[in-house]
Amino acid sequence: MRESPDPTPPARPEFTIDVPILADADALAALHTRVWREAYTGIVPSFAYDDVSLGRRRTMWRRMLDPERERTVRERLRIGRDAEGVPVGFLMIGTGRDEDAPHPLELQALNVGREFHGTGLAQALVAELLGDRSAYLWVVEDNPRARRFYEKVGFRADGGAKVDPSLEDLREIRMSR
Repeated sequence: MRESPDPTPPARPEFTIDVPILADADALAALHTRVWREAYTGIVPSFAYDDVSLGRRRTMWRRMLDPERERTVRERLRIGRDAEGVPVGFLMIGTGRDEDAPHPLELQALNVGREFHGTGLAQALVAELLGDRSAYLWVVEDNPRARRFYEKVGFRADGGAKVDPSLEDLREIRMSR
């Protein structure tokens, strides 16, 4: 007798989305560094995700999440947490940093741990903070997974490109919606 397949699909990891606080700074720095290592090993130099980088990111996240900046954090950042409350992804938006910005708003960072790829977390972060507003972003040209994701949420390559000399001439393309 053949066993019938289990009709119940595997459980997707649970997540919640909220505004980060100062107590999240070290976990976000570790996540930020780990996601870069997962996504960019072989694409960007290892100094972008080594222990020194982790230290710089701790300082950056502590400064960014200072309680004195609560309003800015609320406007610019969201984090995804797993079922235990551990940060597993984040999204940061802000005023465009480029002189020739095609939109006033820039999606400045979206990082999600590999274990949450395909769960809907990244899409939920974008929906929660960016909504349907027009924006632009820079993405590593040699990162097809990220480019496909951004296309899925409405971004398209708009012809903008730049090279980052601090990352051994890493080429990035601009996407807008």
